[in-house]
Amino acid sequence: MGDNKKYTTRALYEVIKNNLLMKDRDLVHFIRTMNDNIKSDFKKIKNNNKITIEEIMNRFENYTIVYMMVKGIMHDANISSYQEKTREITDFLLTDELTKNKPEKPQSSIYDADE
Repeated sequence: MGDNKKYTTRALYEVIKNNLLMKDRDLVHFIRTMNDNIKSDFKKIKNNNKITIEEIMNRFENYTIVYMMVKGIMHDANISSYQEKTREITDFLLTDELTKNKPEKPQSSIYDADE
């Protein structure tokens, strides 16, 4: 992204989606484990554009965890100039993951070691 091109948020999401889903199994594991709770938070937040990220962080723990994980992945991928798009990217990710027909368990997670 060093050529100063501006990406739409959707295009940026499509570029990093595999990194979000494939390289961070714990993010996928968390979304699938907390599916109903995240869905509940997401429904309350999704259509309310006036709610700030600070309000979300104070009121919606499960959404906040996903948001912070996405933000960390973006930071690790050196996508710092798009950090203001993290909420939109989180929403795209949750829309994709929460609308899948049947949640599948990710192949591995650090939490699987206890099982």
